[in-house]
Amino acid sequence: MTKLFRPESRRWWIIAVIFIAIVFNYVDRQVVSILKPVLKDEFQLDDSGYAIIINVFTICYALMYPVTGWMVDRFGAKIVMFYGVLTWSVACIGGGFARSVGQLAFFRGMLGAAEPTNFPSQLKVVTVWFPGKLRATANSLCVAGSSVGAIIAPPLIAWLAIRYNWQTAFIVLGAVGLIIAFYGNWCTAIRRHKY
Repeated sequence: MTKLFRPESRRWWIIAVIFIAIVFNYVDRQVVSILKPVLKDEFQLDDSGYAIIINVFTICYALMYPVTGWMVDRFGAKIVMFYGVLTWSVACIGGGFARSVGQLAFFRGMLGAAEPTNFPSQLKVVTVWFPGKLRATANSLCVAGSSVGAIIAPPLIAWLAIRYNWQTAFIVLGAVGLIIAFYGNWCTAIRRHKY
């Protein structure tokens, strides 16, 4: 059991948690596009109204990238990623409870503001935890999460929406994000107690 807590082993567990977080980062961001016809009908949106929802996310996402990079350098990857995953998960759940276009736009903006925490945090973790000869491998494993998320999002979101309803897709994915946030935080807390 003590081998699990050695830095050489722990770093791969941390990479696994980051990989899963990135997978769900990409799943969460695709909910609106996959459920586009349902959401347009539910919120009485035309194409320009739908575009506003997408643009709110995109603008918040773009504006927060340099901010989250600074935050990772200032406060550390662990805390920034924890609060980032926590915030985007709450935003995803909030989207499921949205009852107006304004509420949906707010929660998509919140999601866009929180999601950029992933990649600066991931880069910092790889730099700190891995020697130069393993950084490309660790980085590639993390970034692969974006492709995996893009692959699993359509069938997963469609299944949740068809089997239950569109709100369930938002809420379930947000709940998974909360589990990832707290598990990742717990994982690194164990390391702190062991060393």
